[in-house]
Amino acid sequence: MSAHPGCGGGPRGPRGQVAARWTDSTGVRRKVTGVAAAVWLAAAAPAARAYRLAYTDGGDPVRWHADRIRLDVGGAGDRDRDGGFDRSAATAAAAAWNAVLDGALRIDVSDHPAADLDATDGRNAIVWLRHWDDDLDPLALAVTVRVHVRSTGAIRDADIAVNADDYAWTAIGDAACDDAFDLQTVLTHEIGHALGLGHEPDDRAAVMYPTVASCQAKREPSPDDRAGVAALYAVAAGAPDPAAPPAEPLATAFGCAAAGDGGAAWLVAAALAWLIARRRAGALAVAAAVVAAAVPGARASALRRAPVAELARAADAVVRGRAVAERVVVDRGRVYTDVDLAVTDCLAGACPRSLTIRRLGGALGDWVVTVPGAGRLAAGDEVIAFVRAGRGGYRLVGMAQGVFVAAGGSWIRDLTDVMVVDARGRAVRGWRETWSLASLRSEIASALSTNQE
Repeated sequence: MSAHPGCGGGPRGPRGQVAARWTDSTGVRRKVTGVAAAVWLAAAAPAARAYRLAYTDGGDPVRWHADRIRLDVGGAGDRDRDGGFDRSAATAAAAAWNAVLDGALRIDVSDHPAADLDATDGRNAIVWLRHWDDDLDPLALAVTVRVHVRSTGAIRDADIAVNADDYAWTAIGDAACDDAFDLQTVLTHEIGHALGLGHEPDDRAAVMYPTVASCQAKREPSPDDRAGVAALYAVAAGAPDPAAPPAEPLATAFGCAAAGDGGAAWLVAAALAWLIARRRAGALAVAAAVVAAAVPGARASALRRAPVAELARAADAVVRGRAVAERVVVDRGRVYTDVDLAVTDCLAGACPRSLTIRRLGGALGDWVVTVPGAGRLAAGDEVIAFVRAGRGGYRLVGMAQGVFVAAGGSWIRDLTDVMVVDARGRAVRGWRETWSLASLRSEIASALSTNQE
């Protein structure tokens, strides 16, 4: 995506990243690295449509069944509204979609205290986080969690968290930008996901296009965005079209399965991946990350391509081991899958004899939280994992890119459910990589040796 002419260069940050300078609400100048990321929900319709929607296994589109929803802005503790800074952006973003919805659904923005990223509370929240959550990848700019009922497609909850800990934001668009991200642009995109829209990779003018540059303001839904909303909510731009259900059930598209007894409705939440900012021609080009409760043809997360060397430098440890146990836990309204790993070899870092890898997502009773792009890891797998320490267990570095599974004497990194963002900010379909153990060891050793020079 082309750079805005008002954006200038910045000093170099850690590991060659670009650092931008900005002023926070206290007037103190801070540095933020130019490697930034946003996490956006996405789901997709059949390829014949330009816009992307999600469908249940019964063919129902995923959408709100209410005629009015409320977005709570603000919060407590480490959350700070910056004197209405995010409230005004949220109000304007909601107004842009309300104009398109034309009464079929109304989005109200409220000053009521916002909940956390809780898939169980039924409250739609925009949370301004001064201290970024350990569950969320440190490269994430924003995270959206959406919950819907599998049997009907009815959306029940949508939460947006904005990373105010690490990254610069602006509410004034691109008029006087200093390598900051336009909050209204990001929230307009995020609210589009909350309505049921996915990324539109073919229309650069669309709000739902999966890349955006720093300093760029793109706040009004395009004709393609409008057509997608029309298909969901029967507004003037078109008619609803819930036909063409996915070729495989939504709940099984990523190998998800309900645990426990029976269960009439699954609630599927999509959350967490990343997009990465890259500086090109003096601007931060941000490549989007998709987190999809999706159907075939659009079941991909989009991640910045992370070479093995980069993963090695970012990891606290690189371990080889076997997954010996797997369980689903719930903590603070979030669903996790914990996998216990018996470590058999240490390729880098300080490696314990055993560790637990914790990932957002999992199936628990009637609840299913899906996080495509989080990485496939199950009991019985022999893996090489690039991990960083976190609350309750280790996290994979680079999500799906940070795990290699043993198969036939080789090590497989499977990115086929991932869209990889290249250095130019273009999203391309992921692939399946085959590595030898010797090649992985060499890449890791070379990266760490270079890092110490």
